[in-house]
Amino acid sequence: MSLDAGARPHPEVSEQDIRHPRDVWGSAVTVVIAAVALQRSVSYGIEGHTQVVGPGMFPAIVSAALLLLGLLWALQTWRKTVPQPEEPIELPDRGGVARIAITVAAMLVPALVFNLVDFRLTVFAMSFAVMRFVFGSPLVLAATVSAALSAICYFGLALGLGMVLPLSF
Repeated sequence: MSLDAGARPHPEVSEQDIRHPRDVWGSAVTVVIAAVALQRSVSYGIEGHTQVVGPGMFPAIVSAALLLLGLLWALQTWRKTVPQPEEPIELPDRGGVARIAITVAAMLVPALVFNLVDFRLTVFAMSFAVMRFVFGSPLVLAATVSAALSAICYFGLALGLGMVLPLSF
């Protein structure tokens, strides 16, 4: 214990007794994003009219899992049991921030326009943006892999599972 001049004694504050702002904000943002995504995916429909699985089922499962993880992170933050890294955490440089922003936009925009844009174009654009602008893949490779992924998703979900997906052509 240490004594300040004329003050009462107070215990030393250790690193483990502090709620780090990165954990408070990180868990809060995770919970909010997951809750919005869960609400949005449920609005697409969990059960289909002509099939067992609706278009919102998979996003709802992923959003619920993310919400659960965010709540567990928030609980650890509240209890001050979040493991601390051994090395200091460095903030990303401008390129890192740009890659994070592109990835977030590539996930968020399709979720917001899912019912308005063709499913195949959405999957293509999302995967192309991440491959080309985050990973720096060559144009032809990013387009080829994105087209293949779009076809696999379409055939697997629409034809394989019988899901009704938004299609414009």
